[in-house]
Amino acid sequence: MSLALTAALTLPIINGNYAVLGQFPTVVAVRNTQACTGTLIAPDLVLTAARCVHAPSLGLASQEAVTAQTTVMLDTVDATGGGGRTIAASDTVPIAMYRVPGDPDVGLVFLAEPVTDIEPAKLNLDPAAARTGVALTMVGFGATATGTSGRLLYTAPTASVSCAAYAVNNALFLCVDQRSGAGICDGDGGGPALAEVDGELRLVGLASYGDAACAEFGAHMR
Repeated sequence: MSLALTAALTLPIINGNYAVLGQFPTVVAVRNTQACTGTLIAPDLVLTAARCVHAPSLGLASQEAVTAQTTVMLDTVDATGGGGRTIAASDTVPIAMYRVPGDPDVGLVFLAEPVTDIEPAKLNLDPAAARTGVALTMVGFGATATGTSGRLLYTAPTASVSCAAYAVNNALFLCVDQRSGAGICDGDGGGPALAEVDGELRLVGLASYGDAACAEFGAHMR
């Protein structure tokens, strides 16, 4: 198995900075049999990675079981129980093409009640703004270099690189060289990769997968 397929992410931000409450209000913790991250993109809709709502990946028997066990935590920077509010899922949908890491990796969580006091994240709709080389700010509730997880962290803007060295599809993913020690890891899966587009941060990618040690690369679904 190639290095690129060794670790699907339930990943955390390693060597990142602690976010403060309100800094990334649209970034949420997604919880079921795994810990993931997501982004509020409409009042009743969270965007995350497919594997975070994919029944076989979660060890669940049906999509109904995934929905029944999925919740979203908002208004917190500590998903281990540091306040905020929790909303149950009313439906969960992984992209049909997802089977294994490296496949198209997009999932949706429909919320049982709308969030009316947070403006949804802005999505990048311009492919040219997400070319290889764009500087990404990665945000997630995943593990840290010390192994702890559940706190919301973010990286300084980091230039994306070609995915070719990792046998990853450049057309589908933006990659980040994590040999410097910063990037995505367990618990960050589905978390946003943000880039400045037209003077504001927009979501240009989703944390998808990387190497098992979180030390070589991270791949973000465009």
